[in-house]
Amino acid sequence: MSMDWATTAVTVVTSSLASGFVTFLLNARQQERSVKREKLELLCGLLHKQHARFAGMTRLANQALAGPADLKAYQDFMAESARENDIAHEKVVALIAIYFPTLKPKFDAAARAGWAATGAAGMAKQVKQFEALTACHQGVYRAAIELGPTVNAPLWKFWK
Repeated sequence: MSMDWATTAVTVVTSSLASGFVTFLLNARQQERSVKREKLELLCGLLHKQHARFAGMTRLANQALAGPADLKAYQDFMAESARENDIAHEKVVALIAIYFPTLKPKFDAAARAGWAATGAAGMAKQVKQFEALTACHQGVYRAAIELGPTVNAPLWKFWK
């Protein structure tokens, strides 16, 4: 009879420990997923704003080819955009480095296109560079969006 009691006690203790461990793992995964989802939403919002800004640069650069009045609007937009982009760029770099390192190669390619665009001589060449930058940046945005299913994976996949 005492053997049945010892077996029951061991079963209860080990079951409690096992369920506590599984609960801990699932809660940790849920918290991690929640943080990653929040950071992915922030990253996508910043990337979307940057993409819209680059598309605006491309549009204004095309218009600036038409005449000096449009060139002034382009220069004003570029000056304002540079200030906004510096802050957003640092946030994007940090989010990618900390939470989404798989996006780094595409982001680096977009950054190289951006450097080429800002250093381009002549408005016509700059328009082409901005078009390339916008396309590269769209690729980074799409890759970030594609991370959604992994961030929203079922909770039972706690081992990944």
